[in-house]
Amino acid sequence: MNTVFFWIAWFLISAWVLRTFYFSFDKKKIDRLKLTSFGIDLSALILFFFPWLPLTMGAWSAWQLILRGDLLLLFLLLLVVSAGALFLTNEHTLLKLGASLHIAASIFFFVPVIRLMPDTVTITWHSVAPIVVSLLLLTGNVFVLMLWHQLQLKEKGKRSHKRK
Repeated sequence: MNTVFFWIAWFLISAWVLRTFYFSFDKKKIDRLKLTSFGIDLSALILFFFPWLPLTMGAWSAWQLILRGDLLLLFLLLLVVSAGALFLTNEHTLLKLGASLHIAASIFFFVPVIRLMPDTVTITWHSVAPIVVSLLLLTGNVFVLMLWHQLQLKEKGKRSHKRK
């Protein structure tokens, strides 16, 4: 029964998101998608300060691991910071670059996490941060793809006005 409720809710939310952000261009939609994408990246960065490893493995945060010389996490940090900063611009090329960096970060994210925890680990509240970051980044992919689509609709609208 829970599965039925989940899929009904998923369908309703998906229909609302597509109707709201996909079919028509609006400058306000671009601004909302930019701010949402920035907020997701900022939230992911804040979670770098929470423990990423269980207590049995030292309860290190991503930030502590970066300071100890973890280059994979440093690269991930640079991807997320760069993407977030680019979402604050208004240049379409930079916004598309930010979207690409965000998607790259969401894919690359799994490399350092699998390296940090290659075995089965019991997840506790002290080590849930990487799971939340992965969910945030994957959810952010939806928003950056919607942003990209809004930018394409805007460019298509400009081209059609020039033809007239």
